[in-house]
Formats: sequence, C-alpha cells, structure tokens
Amino acid sequence: MANGFPEGNFRLINKDTGHCLASFYGGQSYGQQDAYDRLTGEKGSITYSHTNDRVFGIRSKPQGEDIELWWFDSSKDSWGTPKNYLYNLITDIRSRWVLQPNSAQSYSPSPIGPKLEDFVTPGGNFMEVYSAYQRIENRRYDFEEMRNVPEKYQKQYLSRFDEQTRKDYELFVKMYPADAPQKFSYPLKDITEPAVGLRMFGAGREGVKSWRYEDGFIYVSGDWYTVLTIAYKTDSDEAVAVLTKRGAPNQQWKFS
Repeated sequence: MANGFPEGNFRLINKDTGHCLASFYGGQSYGQQDAYDRLTGEKGSITYSHTNDRVFGIRSKPQGEDIELWWFDSSKDSWGTPKNYLYNLITDIRSRWVLQPNSAQSYSPSPIGPKLEDFVTPGGNFMEVYSAYQRIENRRYDFEEMRNVPEKYQKQYLSRFDEQTRKDYELFVKMYPADAPQKFSYPLKDITEPAVGLRMFGAGREGVKSWRYEDGFIYVSGDWYTVLTIAYKTDSDEAVAVLTKRGAPNQQWKFS
C-alpha cells in the first residue's frame, strides 16, 4: 500500500454515513465566435462547444458505477518524488482527473449581527433604526475607537462630534455591548471550524495535491490536522464532502 491507499481501483466510503465519493460529467458549454471569409469578404459566425471540467460529488451509497472508482498514483515525478495523486477512474478527451481541495468553495462561521427590531422604541420607525445601523457599519472602526476612550473623558470626547454621530454611537453601544460574547452562525452542522469543499482537477495542471490515508483518515499530505469529512448543511441538511479540522463527526473512511 502506498501512503495508506490500496493498489488497483477502489471506492472511498465513509464509515459513519455510507456516502461514497464520485466524479460526475460536467456537461458542455456552447458559444459562437465571429468568422470572416477572406476570399468573399462574407462575415458570419462559427458555433463551438467546450467540454467542461468533471464535477466532484458524493452519493448516499455506492451504485456500482465506474464514476465511484478511484486509484492511487505513487509513481515518481521527474525529480524522483512520489506523486501520490488520487485519480478518478473516468477520463475524457481533455484530461485525467484528480481529487483536489476547492478553496473557492468555503464554509466559514459568520458573526451574527444584532436584531434591529429589538432597538425600535415603541411607536418608533424601523427604517430610521435601519438607516442608523447602516451608518454605524460604515463607521464601525471609528465607534470602536470611541469606546476605547476612558470613561471619565467620554462625555468631553463625544462633545466634539455632531448630534447625529453621538446618537449613532449610543445605539452602537447598545447593539454591540463591549462585554457581550460574539455569536456565530455555522453553515455546517456540528462543525465550528472553517471548511473547504473539493473538486475534480486536471492532472496536468500545476499545484496538484498529494494525499495520505492513515488510521481511517484521508488528508492532503503535510496537513495532518485537516481531514476529509462528510458534513450536513445547516440550512438544507444536504450532505457534502469537505476538508475540516479533526474532531468533527463522519471523518473515518474505508475502501471497497
């Protein structure tokens, strides 16, 4: 076994959920480009098609198709270094395809802002509060600096600003109490660390990653802490495969 992966073709199946990794057909794109006949002077257009990259995905369980099959390439490059690429069995006229992290598909916790309706006084106008909120966000750095002024100098310091700014600052203090813990929303259930998706990547491109299988975990060589994981989106329960820190559920894999 090379870097923990078996020889020959195999499926990658999550031990906890049963999902398997797969590479799907990405379809074709069509377009037109201008054309010019030098003999007749006639102008026109030529229709062309382009084969898209294959698309990485997962299946809830294996279905016995070749798109679910992978193989591990431990051959050496021109420098004598093992490639350790993880190939899908399916190729097309353009390339062979390897598994690759997809930094463009990120899942990161985001801070939860205040509920503006909580700051509308009885009989007040929500739009006025919303406008104030926009002004506050535009000057968030300035207001944080104001908050750092010692309390005994606050009144004197704030007198330098116009009445609207002082009112906005008062609302800012209510919306963002200095001692309140920051709350976050998490795009993936049971995962509090940032995560990135995966993609199919042309094997001839620069930057292809090598992989390792160890103790049931799959990770990019050199990044032991970040492992392949099946996660569920918070807003839809859709299952996705991601790379995230160890300690989350569904991080153990087997070969079939």
